[in-house]
Order: sequence, then structure tokens, then C-alpha cells
Amino acid sequence: MMLRVLAVAAFAAVALADQSFEADFIAKIKQALASLDPAFVQKLQEIGTNMDLSRNQKVAQTNEAIKMLPADQQEKAKKFIAFGLDKEKEMIDLAKSLIPQFSAEAQAVLNKIVSTYENGADVPDKQLHENIMNIMNSASDAVKAEFKAAESSHSDKV
Repeated sequence: MMLRVLAVAAFAAVALADQSFEADFIAKIKQALASLDPAFVQKLQEIGTNMDLSRNQKVAQTNEAIKMLPADQQEKAKKFIAFGLDKEKEMIDLAKSLIPQFSAEAQAVLNKIVSTYENGADVPDKQLHENIMNIMNSASDAVKAEFKAAESSHSDKV
């Protein structure tokens, strides 16, 4: 999933997130995965870690994999995927809500990162990650220091 790319790229904003958000997400993922065919779970892992695919390609391949599940598991898998996509949207909204806590220069960098991510659904994950890292790397030393300070002071919340 691309949640991690956004989290890495906008780590300073996401580091401020409420722990219950992440804990709830992880608990629901574990519960859902335990109820699905292990071969399907393996396929999801392969799709999810393939950095040559875009988010839209991953969703399409996941939907195809769902069709191969026994009928009684297809609805669970669809709900699992919908849950993941909803959480991804929530993470983006959370990152956006935290951006105003930063300096104007840092806000501009974070807004550019979020925009790049939101508009990158058809960009292969590898390229999207590179684009976001380029934005981070081109930030001023002051902005990088601000992100590092935010990460350090809030690392216990992630």
C-alpha cells in the first residue's frame, strides 16, 4: 500500500498522528487477513510490494485476485480492500490537517508532497517514491531541520 510512501515522505506531519488510528488499522488488517485464503494473502503481498505497479494497477490486480477466491470469501476480501482504501484517504486527510502546524516554507513542501501523492495514482510506486523523495531532498536545510525536529519530538506517537 502507498500509505507508507506518504508516511515516509510526509513523516513530519504523519508523526503527529494519534496512535489509536494506527493501532485500529493494524488490528483490523490482521483480523481480516486471518480469515482469508493464505494464497490470496500471498498474492496481496506480492501486489503490494511490487514497486513497478501504480496504485490503480494494484487495485485492478487485487480486484482480479478477489475473483479467484471462493465465493464465501469474496465479500470479506472486498470489504478488506475498501477498508484499506478508506484508511489511505483518512491518512491523506490527517496529513493535510497537520500541515498548518509547520512553517510556511515547510507547509509548501508538505502540500507539494501530498499533491504529488494524490495525483500519482497512475504513476508506478517506484517513480512516485522518487518524485516525493526529490521534493524532500530539494527542501531547504531549515525545512529539513523542522521535519527532523517534529519527527524526533513525536516519534513515540507513530
